[in-house]
Amino acid sequence: MIEKRGNNKSVLKKIEDRLYREDASNLDTEELISLIIRNGDNTKNVLELSKNLMRRFGRLEAMTCVNELSSQKGMGPVKAMQIVSALELGKRRYEPEEDKRQVFFSEDIYEMFRWDMGLYDTEHFRIVLLNTKNFVTRVEEISIGTINMSLVHTREVFSLALKTKAAAIVLVHNHPAGDSSPSDEDINITKKLIHTANIVGIEIFDHIIVCKNNYFSFKDKNML
Repeated sequence: MIEKRGNNKSVLKKIEDRLYREDASNLDTEELISLIIRNGDNTKNVLELSKNLMRRFGRLEAMTCVNELSSQKGMGPVKAMQIVSALELGKRRYEPEEDKRQVFFSEDIYEMFRWDMGLYDTEHFRIVLLNTKNFVTRVEEISIGTINMSLVHTREVFSLALKTKAAAIVLVHNHPAGDSSPSDEDINITKKLIHTANIVGIEIFDHIIVCKNNYFSFKDKNML
């Protein structure tokens, strides 16, 4: 239960004691906020202030603006920055850190996927997200198809790229039969994805078809 009144130090001490004894998941959201901002004001202890914040913003995802948070009674810029920083760290916990691989040529992509995708017996379609310096930030599998066909939807290709603000993407899929030549379907879906990429403003760096012993690059063949 959340204590509504009491001296700020005693309220904070009770929350800290609970955190020592219990898992953090057992604490209420307002209690966790209290441990971040540490102090209330002349009229409210830290827990009451935290409850007011949750009533005002409704959810943690809305607490992203330092100026808006700091304007709330009892807050100020320091407390606001503490909350925003803590929430950003929590978000980054579930986001993969930037890969150290940097790509410049089609061969760079091929070597990344040759020894897994090149050995699959069904078609897999992946996208590689790149930042402005061509570092890999994420690899996402979009679909798994049949022995000679992968089902790809434009929405699935670009939704993650837009969400993560990728500068460019690389399309990658494999041909289990060992022939890396693009099929008519490969060419058509590439044209469709290029059209969408031009609309949303995300570059398609290349489309690579991977086999164990060879690969095909749409960029190298001037087909992008």
